[in-house]
Amino acid sequence: MEGARVTKKAKKTQPKYFEEDLPFKIESDGPDKISTSITKLEEQMYVYAKQTEYEKAAFCRDQIKNLKWQLLNS
Repeated sequence: MEGARVTKKAKKTQPKYFEEDLPFKIESDGPDKISTSITKLEEQMYVYAKQTEYEKAAFCRDQIKNLKWQLLNS
């Protein structure tokens, strides 16, 4: 049970923002640019997953979800 206690040394990790690591810029100006960004993000997500960069792949997944939401609500 000793490991169940929270110590002062324990820190929560903050989610990282990986947009600067992408080889392209995410554009959300119009439906065509959003669709293009979604396609590029999906391709990059699979590249990151293949390279076992799971945090970056999850970032791409989240960005895709946000862009699809913008596309549906615009």
